[in-house]
This record gives sequence, C-alpha cells and structure tokens, in this order.
Amino acid sequence: MNIPSLGLFHWQETYARQAKYVLAYSNIPGISYRKYQALTRWAVPASFNLNKNDDRGASELREVLCSQYSFSDENVVTSTGGSEANFLVFLASLRAGDEVIVETPIYEPLYRIPELLGARTISWERRFDNRYQLELKSLEELITKKTRLVVLTNLHNPSGVCVRKSVFQRLGRLAEQYNFYVLVDEIFLEGMIPIQSSVFGIPRMIITSSMTKIYGVGGLRTGWIIAPQEVAEKCQLSKGYTTGCSSYLSEILSSHLLRNGKDQLLQEYYFLSQHNRRIMKQWIHQYYHVLEWVEPDGGVVCFPKYQGNMGSEELCLELLRSTGVLVTPGCFFNKEGHIRISYGVDSKLFEASLEALGQGLDTILCS
Repeated sequence: MNIPSLGLFHWQETYARQAKYVLAYSNIPGISYRKYQALTRWAVPASFNLNKNDDRGASELREVLCSQYSFSDENVVTSTGGSEANFLVFLASLRAGDEVIVETPIYEPLYRIPELLGARTISWERRFDNRYQLELKSLEELITKKTRLVVLTNLHNPSGVCVRKSVFQRLGRLAEQYNFYVLVDEIFLEGMIPIQSSVFGIPRMIITSSMTKIYGVGGLRTGWIIAPQEVAEKCQLSKGYTTGCSSYLSEILSSHLLRNGKDQLLQEYYFLSQHNRRIMKQWIHQYYHVLEWVEPDGGVVCFPKYQGNMGSEELCLELLRSTGVLVTPGCFFNKEGHIRISYGVDSKLFEASLEALGQGLDTILCS
C-alpha cells in the first residue's frame, strides 16, 4: 500500500522550528500538571497500576461522556485522540468503491483517509461568499447509491464558522432518505460562544471529538466517537486493528478534568479566543486591501482569502523567509487562494506576529 504524506502535518513538522512566530497550529497553550491538580483536586496515586487498560475505555471517562452528551454507554467508543476516532469511523464504514462526500475546504486527513481505504471522495463546496454555510440543495445533487458518508467539521476547520443545529436536522432527514451517515468532527464545537449543543441524537449523525484542542491537554491523546449503536459496535471492532486500547491513565486523567475542571478551562479558552479574535478583526480591517475573511463564530482559527494569483504554499514560504511568521497554506485544506491563521497563542506574541505578517503580505502581494 502506498501511504502518501499528509501535507498539513509535513508542513508543520518541517517549518515550525524555523519560525519566529508560529500561527500554524489550531490548539492553545497547554496546562501544567500542577494546574491540573489544582483544577481537579486529584493526583495520580502512588499505587496506580500502570499495566491496567480496558479495550472499551475507562469506565470513569465513559460515564462522564454519557452524562455530558446525554447518550447511552453503547453509543461511545474511546480513542487515542480525534485522529484515531475519525480513522475508526472510516475503517468501520467504508469499502473500496464507496463514495464519501466531503466538505471543501476541509481538514486534510478527512479526505485523505477515505481515499487510502479505496473510497472515492466527492467535494461539497462551502462557499466563501455564503459564509461557508452548508447548502443542502447542492448536496442532493452529489448523492448517489454509492454514497456512504458525508463528512463535516463543526466548528468548520479551517474557517471557524458554526452551522446551526436546524441545518443538521434537515441533513439528518436527507441521510435517512438516502441511507447514508454523517460524520461530524466536533473537536472545536465547545469553542463556540454562545455554547452550541452537539448534533448527536439527530438521526444518522456520528460525532467525533477529543481533549486536544480546547483544554490544553493534547498530550493526553484522549478522544471519542459518539455514534448510533450499530456504528459504535463496528468502530469498537475496528479499534482492535489500531491501538486495541487507548491509554488508561490518560482516560482517567481526562475524566477528572472533564468532571471538575472543564468550566474553568472553557472560561480561559473563551477569554483568550475572544480577545485575540478582536485583535485579528482589527488587523484584517487594516489589511483589507490584501485580505478578506469570513469572521469566525468561535475557536482559534480563521481562513482569510488573499489578493492575487500566487500559490498558497509559495506565499507562505515567502512569508516565513521574509518575516519569520509560519501560517498554513490553503492548499492543505483543498482550497487555493487562502491561508489559515491560528490565534490561539499568547496575545502579546500574537500582536507581534500580525505586525510582521502584515508587513510581509504588503511587500509580497502589493509589489
């Protein structure tokens, strides 16, 4: 099997060390174990058995997820981060020759993995001039008898736009009518203000999420799938071909954080993201002659469109060389003419990054 490199990850791994300012990642600064203990009032006991594991996931994590999502235990599959969660859904759902309709622009692994498994991916455009909202009429034109999955992110990665639950309810009716499932990666959803509830419970919806983006504990690599029982059972079987068991210690740590530290961490996330989004909005207005955007509804990423015909990878390489700022080319989200900028960093650092980035864009695009 030929396994191609994921351009997004290769970009980050190759150039992050060379950058003075890194605006290429979609998470926030991490928390220390000391802060973890203060939030949860729990520490790993000296007697904790590091050989313990459970292929169905720690019961403590499953219980807190059931409580927060209001579903039954048979609907949850724990995973090693959101990436494995999405991979398990694809592995459980697809056969060679199936068709998968994927939003565009899209987080790269979400269209690369189905192709790796022999499925055909079909792009469903989320248009800039429609604020990246879902257009169900155009979706119906793409559905065939081979359609097995429709794949979305909410909040949208890379734009940060939120799709309202009423749209997903209409999409669920379509999924029932045409007999396909909808995979919704909700890893950024809790970064939305006002808080939006998960779309799980709408017919045919499969949800994936993790601890890696909102909470500052990406190193725990704790993720999950929330799915109709018949899908969850297949995902659990598929897990036997990947990690078998997720890290039991990570799941225990995550369960305590979700139970006792979640509200505090979300407040800190909202403060950082909203403050930096205001900075970003002012900066975009200043550089409107070279950039325009759809303002994010939440999260810490945005996807501005730039003027001119320069390829996004060429532009981002030149920005890195001339300014030391690393942003992400739109080509890795299957959309040229755009760059993804993360604002989930220290605010003073962010302001300095934008000052350098703006000067670079002016020099490159206006010369």
